[in-house]
Amino acid sequence: MLNIGLLGASWIAPQAIIDPASIVQGTRIAAVAARDLGKSQTYADTYGIPTAYGSYDDLLADPALDAIYISLPPAYHAVWTIRALQAGKHVICEKPTAMTLTEAQAMVDVAKSTGKRLIEAFHSRYHPAFLTCMDWVASGDIGDVQSMTAHFGVGFPDDGVKNQYRPELGGGTIMDMGCYPLHWVRQLAGGAITDAKVETTLAESGVDLTMASELTFDNGVTAKISSSMHPDTEFDAYLEVTGTKGTITFQNPLVPHQGGALSKTVDGVTTDAPVSTVTTYCYQLKAIAEALQTGDVLPTEAAGLLDQQAEIDRLYDAASLSHLRITTQDYT
Repeated sequence: MLNIGLLGASWIAPQAIIDPASIVQGTRIAAVAARDLGKSQTYADTYGIPTAYGSYDDLLADPALDAIYISLPPAYHAVWTIRALQAGKHVICEKPTAMTLTEAQAMVDVAKSTGKRLIEAFHSRYHPAFLTCMDWVASGDIGDVQSMTAHFGVGFPDDGVKNQYRPELGGGTIMDMGCYPLHWVRQLAGGAITDAKVETTLAESGVDLTMASELTFDNGVTAKISSSMHPDTEFDAYLEVTGTKGTITFQNPLVPHQGGALSKTVDGVTTDAPVSTVTTYCYQLKAIAEALQTGDVLPTEAAGLLDQQAEIDRLYDAASLSHLRITTQDYT
């Protein structure tokens, strides 16, 4: 049994890991911690979690826990991931892993030194529909990939509290949303990014509100990716891959279980792929549980994790916004 502790009583945990753990055999949510015991106890009572802690350190000291799920703001990922790894726990960390590549490297180094796993929670990567998309590209069904377009946006206002609008917490659309289309095109391009041109608009708080990037890969593939959290933005997520023989269209690669659609068109003939209604989060947790048993390296850990963080750094550098991601958290 993989006993998981939740570091943070977050809004995302019910769909991201609590519900999946009730479905994926051999996994269990065993404890939750918040900085206030009353809050964590209410959360535990709501979601049927056996143990509640009033501090994160108490959670990490629980010898019954095998893994820790961290869903704090990005500014706190490094410090608590490192403490969890040093406490002998595997870590499932919400994306993006860190504020910077320097932080991510420090986290991966501790994972190596402790013999524990650090896995970034890019859940969409594990859904069968995305795997089918990858297979179509790898098998040459649409010929050689030439270009891609990817987008994820959903709008909400700054209420003065939301992490996404707080630069000191790792806010910004690239960090919170743009990391997804970046991840999608990186999985499919078959090469490394060599150049990025980035345009952004800023919120009053100073974080990036919208992003549009043009990426060039070393094999000649190009990609246009974008994201937005502007309050007027309606939810939309899509991916299009154009090759020398045809095109792949993927509507809602973020959460394809919520009405996603995947098709390829070759020589004027369109083929639709089945899209499982089982959640991306279930497939992710199943993959994690299996990998912890077999020792197989997942695509969202180790080098895969570091490469993704390096490209987030690249986008912020290209947008002249690197100053937004300097954290005051001591993760050493």
